[in-house]
Formats: sequence, structure tokens, C-alpha cells
Amino acid sequence: GLRCNPILLDNKLVQDAGYDLVGIVNASIQKRYVRSVSKAITQGNASKFTAISATSALTTASATAIAYGEMVNLLTALDPAYAGNTVSSMNNSTLGYVLNILDGNDRPIFLPFNDGATSGFTGTIFGYPVKIDPFMDGVAAGKKAIRFGDHAAAYTIREVAPGIVLKQSGHRWIEQNRLGIVAFARAGGKPTIASTTYSPLVCLTQKAS
Repeated sequence: GLRCNPILLDNKLVQDAGYDLVGIVNASIQKRYVRSVSKAITQGNASKFTAISATSALTTASATAIAYGEMVNLLTALDPAYAGNTVSSMNNSTLGYVLNILDGNDRPIFLPFNDGATSGFTGTIFGYPVKIDPFMDGVAAGKKAIRFGDHAAAYTIREVAPGIVLKQSGHRWIEQNRLGIVAFARAGGKPTIASTTYSPLVCLTQKAS
């Protein structure tokens, strides 16, 4: 399982603060939990998470660049059965490369959303949403810089209800007049479909050197 070490708050600070300090700490723990699970899905860990896998659709001609034609080939490499829930994912530095890719009429292939990221996506490539995954590899020799496909079909996560559990105690640290907050969660995940022939997720692999 996942566990957050105790966070100790001075009760005087909790009582005198002009805002909900405990609520802020609880929200921060929940955000940290989401980031931890997201990292475990992308990279795997030594415990209950196996990293998400994507079939390498093609290798770029350059180790440090991505061409327009390679993006087109990545799109067409996906099994059409998974097109209905397709998303591109990459880290922020890879997005910087994509922002400079133009089609034959000098139009950018990336079109940004102007919603302040409230949708959870940064924009679209060829009409498909783009999700930023900060835990993916960037554009470098031999790395898988872009995933494309149905991520939900490609990976199964099991989270024991109700997910993250936050607990508070003022008894253990009573002599310090402190409130302790701890968090626990049980979760795990692994790729759903092992087949590389009909994979719901394909990726662009940078040239080895």
C-alpha cells in the first residue's frame, strides 16, 4: 500500500490561522497521492504497479527531432477499434518539439485549448486531445517520447475503496500540542492487453543514436 508519513500541525497555528489549514493540508496530500499513482502507472514501481506499455509503431529518423510525417504515421498505426477514446500523451519538453511541427502549408499541427487546462488537456493534434504526462521520457536517443491511443483500454488500475484515507489524531502528540495527519491507500495496476498486434496504445520511439 501507499502511506504518507505523519504531518504535524501546531494546534495554536490551526486555531489562529485565518484559513482552513487542515483542509489545505488534506488537499495537498490528495494531490500528492494522484501524482504518486500517475508516476507509478507511467514508470512502474517495485511494489504493485507495472508500467504502462505501448507498442512501438515506428522509429524516428533523428534522435533529437520529430518530423511531420512521423506524427502522421503514428496516427495511422493505431488499430481503428481504439480510435473513439484516443489521446496523445507526452511530457512538457516533448510538447515543445511538437509546437514547432508544421504541415505542408506551414500550419502548426498542435492547436492549443484556451480553457486554462480545465478540461485536463492542453490542446489537440490532428483533432485528438493531448495530455501532459510529466513522468514520460523526453525526446532523446532510444526513448519513447509520445504515446497515442486508448490509455483506458491499455491499463487497468485497482484501487481499494474508498481510495486514499486521511486520518487525524491529536492524542499521539498531545504533549506537543500538535495535530497529526496521516494518509493510507491501497492501489495497483498493470497493462490490460498484452498483444502487440492489436495494441490499444502505440508510441513513437526516437532513433537510438
